[in-house]
Amino acid sequence: MTPYVLPENSIGWYALAHLSEFVSDRVLTKNLAGQELVLFKTESGDIGVVDAYCKHMGAHIGKGGRVVGECVECPFHGFQFNTKGECVVSGYQTPADPKINSRNWPVKVIQDLVFVFFHPNGDAPSWKPEIPEFGNTTPFKWHSWILNSNVIDIFENTVDLGHFQFVHKYDETYAIDPLALEAHELKTKYGIHREGNFVGAKAVDAEFSLHLQGPGLAVIKAQVSPMDLESYHLILPRPIGNHQIELKIGACMRKIDHPKKLHPLAILLPKAFLNQIVFNILFREFVKDVGMDREIWENKIYVHPPLLSKGDGPILQYRKWAQQFDPALA
Repeated sequence: MTPYVLPENSIGWYALAHLSEFVSDRVLTKNLAGQELVLFKTESGDIGVVDAYCKHMGAHIGKGGRVVGECVECPFHGFQFNTKGECVVSGYQTPADPKINSRNWPVKVIQDLVFVFFHPNGDAPSWKPEIPEFGNTTPFKWHSWILNSNVIDIFENTVDLGHFQFVHKYDETYAIDPLALEAHELKTKYGIHREGNFVGAKAVDAEFSLHLQGPGLAVIKAQVSPMDLESYHLILPRPIGNHQIELKIGACMRKIDHPKKLHPLAILLPKAFLNQIVFNILFREFVKDVGMDREIWENKIYVHPPLLSKGDGPILQYRKWAQQFDPALA
């Protein structure tokens, strides 16, 4: 039997940009699944995504293109495309051949993030990603890497309970809620214990509530005791081509309600300063923790079926769920 091979580009919604990147009539160029795309924001505030290369005569719309009203304009001959990818007018103010239309890339804006749906056949999405409002928190901070890896392999680590001890040096990892799988969603909850100083505590106990939505978005709620800290994390892998991905991670922290739980003297600090200090430490540890996986990700092969042992976690359930995003099996 031919061994299963991970698809390089999986079906799903992927975060390509932040709204803050759109300035004036500027257009953005981003890569998704080996294809260059142009993103633009119209005068009315809608976000459009079109193929980077104009079908008229091949110019790259992201190299000199600009926003004109509700369209993006190709810099070569002035052909204009709306947010549906339709070429609505030529540069000569004459009707354009419909064959020049760009592919219609579905877009979903959630808070500051612009998600784009990828399907190799151009099929429409059957679901949309969601990110909840997190309430009274610090602003998000972000970090990213370019990795020789795969989006499906990245998220497998979230259910691989065994690796937390050896890669992340957790002293204990345990499941709280079993894996719940429904359509494009995966949910679970697990806890960890780790000895060592963290924000003044000699040990850390934390619970993580995980919500995957396809291969491009994980929303994680972390609750850390005994300091009564609560943070929210986004993990956003995106295939960019040549067997590489961009892995973007972000986090924010619920503003501290009970400074005394951190340290008796914490009440002496201005709350804004205290939140900034603690969140900076938390985010630094988050980046460090995710970065510990990098060497493994970039140098491993995908073994399927794996020869699992007791303590590995629900790897096979995850893999069966993830195969729905394989274009060859969907």
